[in-house]
Amino acid sequence: AYLRKIGADTIQVKTLFSNTISMYSMRAQIVAHAELYRNNAISAVKLQDKNVRVLASQAADELLSIQGVEASFVLYLEENGVGISARSMGNVNVQVIMEQLGGGGHQTMAATQLKGCTIQEAKEQLLLILEAQENEN
Repeated sequence: AYLRKIGADTIQVKTLFSNTISMYSMRAQIVAHAELYRNNAISAVKLQDKNVRVLASQAADELLSIQGVEASFVLYLEENGVGISARSMGNVNVQVIMEQLGGGGHQTMAATQLKGCTIQEAKEQLLLILEAQENEN
């Protein structure tokens, strides 16, 4: 409604944000494989696609729409290791979590890349950090 109010062509906007059916399917696969850990949604996938980083960030955003989820983390394979895309509704500072894994970002959007690491190892590191944070609170 806001875009229409300022004169934007809403059809053109939809076209800019459209995906192929393949990308939509892969994003749905990432969301479907998510597990809940306390108030976090975590999805670890082994997709091999040139758009995996974009898909991971989109899926992390989408996982926040699940009731009770305050932060989401999508782990995906990269050329030399594992990437993690993290999102939050604001109550969880994902920047601090990603910094502990060598990354960074913003309180509600952050990421990291773990070189020479498997998805399982990355997930275990993430879970340790989330558990430690839970114990602090």
